[in-house]
Amino acid sequence: MWQDITLAIVIWILLAALIPTILNKTQKPTLSTGLLTGSALAVIAFTYFSMDLMNAALASSLISGAWFLLAYQRYKLNQRNDT
Repeated sequence: MWQDITLAIVIWILLAALIPTILNKTQKPTLSTGLLTGSALAVIAFTYFSMDLMNAALASSLISGAWFLLAYQRYKLNQRNDT
């Protein structure tokens, strides 16, 4: 299905765009942004999975995980700044 491949490619590009933010030591989105975006993308991944769009589901799962990682990184930064 061409839609599966197209969605997956776009999501992989968006995931690549997040890499500099993930690797940056101090510049992170807010915790609420990371949690909300990660959760929304997890729902999208589940939806793609239910539609048998496995490439898009995998890509969405990974980008969801990346946003949860950013949320975790922000949480740790917030903890360090509170002390």
